[in-house]
Amino acid sequence: MKLVIATVGILAGLATGFFVFADHNSNDQLEVNSAEKIEALQQQLGEAESQLTQAKARAGRLESAKKMHQGDLLAANKKIALLEKNLKTATEISEQPVASVDDSSKTADLAQRLKEAKLVAAKLSKTTFPSILAPKKFAELVDTIKALGDEGVDMALAMLDGENKEERLLAVQLLGMLDDARVPDALADAAIAPEDADLAAWASQSLMKLDGKGAINAMKNTIANSPHEGARVNSMWGLLRTGDKESFEQARAYLNDEKNTQAMRRALEGGLFLVNHSDVRPLIDDFLSRVSGPRKTAIMGEAIKWYGRNIDVVNRQRLNAASNDPNLSEALRQQARDVLAGL
Repeated sequence: MKLVIATVGILAGLATGFFVFADHNSNDQLEVNSAEKIEALQQQLGEAESQLTQAKARAGRLESAKKMHQGDLLAANKKIALLEKNLKTATEISEQPVASVDDSSKTADLAQRLKEAKLVAAKLSKTTFPSILAPKKFAELVDTIKALGDEGVDMALAMLDGENKEERLLAVQLLGMLDDARVPDALADAAIAPEDADLAAWASQSLMKLDGKGAINAMKNTIANSPHEGARVNSMWGLLRTGDKESFEQARAYLNDEKNTQAMRRALEGGLFLVNHSDVRPLIDDFLSRVSGPRKTAIMGEAIKWYGRNIDVVNRQRLNAASNDPNLSEALRQQARDVLAGL
């Protein structure tokens, strides 16, 4: 029994010593591990502090760059604003009329040219029918007026409104050569004015050569309101030339009315052959039916020429018929054959 107790005691003592020894070793190991961890943490802390320092330095550099770029951007924006302002100013200046010495010189030159043109016109107006009897000088004056533009037209209109009869006659001849919207009505007014038949005749002759709606209306106005038969006849022919449909029956009625002046009727009849479109053919047929003898021979010669200039199916038939018509002279028949051969 004592041996058992002793053995138990020995075992208990050994066990106690073992646990005491085991606890001592565990504490030592714990101290070693803690030291290593602290050292590792300290190392990590140092690395973190180094990285922080580097990050702060980089942040400082970025901040400096940002400020520098912000400064550059601000400067660039200011420069852009200045350039835009300068561009706007330059644009406004470029759109303004430029008053310069050159402009003054041009104005003075224009005034001088107008003065010279007026002197030439005044001198030329002394010539009777200058457009016919002094064609070269008249053409030169027309060219000068055209080169003057609106001022040249204004000059001619002022001459027409003046008191000098010779200059007014020259003015209507000049206006007939100018392309300006004001011209047709100005010529119609002159053709309608009752006090001057010569001016009306020349004005209507200029008007009858014009084209366009304004000219057509002006000629109709002249026919309706002019007291001068010559001015009305000229306007009738002018309307025929433009192809105005109403004018054909109007002209036919005038030509068939023997109450109208024979000289004026003949003038319009002769003018039919100067209208180069087939719509006037019925008027030519009427004309041929009204004449006979030597006069018809002359008129038939003009008709053959007109058929050839305005060739279509009907006019070709007229030429074929004329080339074999035994009632016509051999000269007229041959004329018709020659026209056909040239087609």
